[in-house]
Amino acid sequence: MKVILLVLDALGVGQLSNGNTYETITRKNKKLDELVLSQIINYSIEKTRYKEEIKSITKEYRLETLLADNLIPSSSVPDSFLGHLEMIGNHAKVEEVYLEEEKSRLMKVLNQYGNIEYKNGFIFINDNIVIGNNAECSPGLNINVLALRANLSVEVLIEISEKILELTNCVRVIMMYGNNINIKQIYELGTEKRQNKDGAYRWYLKIPPLQIYNNRYKVQHFGNKKLIPYLLNSINNSREVNCVELIGKVAKMFQQDSMDIQTGYDGIETDKIFAALERNLKDRKRKLEFVWVNIQKIDLFGHQEDVESSSSEYQIIADKVVSIIEMLKQNDVLLITADHGNDPKKNGAFHTYEKVPFIIISKNKIELSEFEFGNNNLTIISSVIRKLLGLSESDVRK
Repeated sequence: MKVILLVLDALGVGQLSNGNTYETITRKNKKLDELVLSQIINYSIEKTRYKEEIKSITKEYRLETLLADNLIPSSSVPDSFLGHLEMIGNHAKVEEVYLEEEKSRLMKVLNQYGNIEYKNGFIFINDNIVIGNNAECSPGLNINVLALRANLSVEVLIEISEKILELTNCVRVIMMYGNNINIKQIYELGTEKRQNKDGAYRWYLKIPPLQIYNNRYKVQHFGNKKLIPYLLNSINNSREVNCVELIGKVAKMFQQDSMDIQTGYDGIETDKIFAALERNLKDRKRKLEFVWVNIQKIDLFGHQEDVESSSSEYQIIADKVVSIIEMLKQNDVLLITADHGNDPKKNGAFHTYEKVPFIIISKNKIELSEFEFGNNNLTIISSVIRKLLGLSESDVRK
């Protein structure tokens, strides 16, 4: 049996404050509305209208369970790492971390990588790497490490990112590389000074205006390992669950040295992510397995405010989801959700606060009557997974 949690990064479905990613990327193409994934998402939003379509899908794919509803991320400021943490039951208090307060300690350690300067709110290393507060998330959560030269050593960039994560208590370090960017671009397009709630003014590094989300763009995510991923830890310690596999950016965010977790593919290319998932589904050596997958491209196109590319990516994802459904064995369970929204027509530099879909698919009949999904937050996902894998509440909190 495999329990698969498939996260369609940034595929919000509106109904809250400032966006509707799903509607924006599907409204111009009527063909997208006919896709199986679209019909399920539409049903999650408006059940009465799409009841017949769901009956048809259930019959065509021999499904005994097809539940679809919406959830509300508990953080009013949407962030990918916090959204994923919430899915696995993490309730850790997050401290705000800013480069201004950490610069002295960081510079003492990072000077081994070359000439290091703190200029106008940012740390520069050899004028080839810039480090700054992340502008696309809640203030104080993430720090960006941006390579300004395409040929820089990835190994060195990883070392720098891991040292920043170790020395600070930030939630996540996001390492971006693959493009050539000049410092003039950084100051003209990629910086912003904001006043925080505490009254202090701080500089932020804005990535979307730099227009680097292209086919050369590469990114790695380094999640704070002090924020214990309760569910992963419990699954890893369970005698019943034989394997945990992470695919996509979750492999970077949640891989921990203390856990026996497999990584199928830790990049962002959609075709490679689905290829890794398909390989996993073909491997039936294990009795009970949890697989966590993130598909990120819709989020990146949202930051670029590129509706057309977002729509094309959605078509690719929707087609692949059908293939995954067809590969499910009798006892497998596929869970589909998102971490937040990123409406490309609503100030794409920032995530949008939206409800997200939560879909449960299986060719086996699953009893989930004790759960109320509508208007619940993302922690209910960990409760569902816990039940499917036979873990108790006390197991999760160990």
